[in-house]
Amino acid sequence: MKPTIAIIGLGSTGSTFAVRLAEQLYRLLLFDQDRSKAQMLVESLLQKSTSTDIEAIDCKVTACWEADVLVLAVPESAKKAVAEQIKQVATCKLVINLATLARPDHPAHTHAGEELQQWLPNSKLVHVWIAPSENGTLPDTAFITGQHEEAIATVADLLTVARLTPIVVEDWSV
Repeated sequence: MKPTIAIIGLGSTGSTFAVRLAEQLYRLLLFDQDRSKAQMLVESLLQKSTSTDIEAIDCKVTACWEADVLVLAVPESAKKAVAEQIKQVATCKLVINLATLARPDHPAHTHAGEELQQWLPNSKLVHVWIAPSENGTLPDTAFITGQHEEAIATVADLLTVARLTPIVVEDWSV
């Protein structure tokens, strides 16, 4: 049985990730601050395949409570607030911190990865960094780091299903 995946944040990366996972018939729960964005994505995916098990959820806590895997695809500045809101329902769950690497032509920004495990102390946190693309699509490669070997393996499999090449980085300070 495939896990239920909650994707919190439907910017270009979160939306593209959702589309790729929907093609593989995962049960997806989508949340975005702009509920209409989540609903439009659900309707679009259901038009392509009525067998897609996908739902727009109007509460991130409910989405995370129902899911087996949580994907945080929100801006770095929002991760602490999201972590505080979902902390109680993220216990013992796999949490994917989906972030983008800074492009050379953009200023680097700090990421919440160093603090996220403190904010979600009872979660199996795995960081996934992808390089941004100019056209808004996901690239071919994703870099993974984390402290839980089994969780890293699960995320690598999930990324492969989403047509990304996972590269596990053994010692990349987060």
